[in-house]
Amino acid sequence: MYSTCLVPPIQELVTVRELRSYLRMECLNRPDELPPDMASHTEDFMLQTHLKTARQHVEQMMNCVLMTQIWRCAGDGRDAVAAHDRVAAIIRMPKSPVLSMDKVWVDGEIISDWQLIQSEPSELLIPRWPLGSWQVDFSVGYGHEPDMIPPALRLAVMAIAGRLFDHPEHPMSPGIRELLQPFRRVRLS
Repeated sequence: MYSTCLVPPIQELVTVRELRSYLRMECLNRPDELPPDMASHTEDFMLQTHLKTARQHVEQMMNCVLMTQIWRCAGDGRDAVAAHDRVAAIIRMPKSPVLSMDKVWVDGEIISDWQLIQSEPSELLIPRWPLGSWQVDFSVGYGHEPDMIPPALRLAVMAIAGRLFDHPEHPMSPGIRELLQPFRRVRLS
């Protein structure tokens, strides 16, 4: 099975301004070698990069998606398991939390006779067995607005981004791991 992001989040879950406030950077002096407006732009670009990297790191660690995105996964019959009655296939979704299934293809045809099972991880039940090639476009994430994301996850992203800024060689700390622990998603297969 492979999966890829088709539509990334329309915004990051933490703004540069929020990160500056978190890091207490509002009153820091700008580098002398750059004009003030250029120094600010360069620093903001770096902070934005740290925020995106921190979000992606949390998503990878937690096997989830924070801000709503559209993903595609595809595979063949080897990537599905037979349901107990052997007349249906079950595909375990690679990302969570799944918000909706946008399109489901089996052997090149769009099908509508599928069922989303909201479990951990979410599963797609397709009433065919054996299953040939398949492809799924799905929406995944906690929500499209930053305030829809659990506060502990937003704080973890800010903390990682801050550590990338201050200590790029060690972006994680035990405190950050503790923030993420309740949201940890473990895959058994």
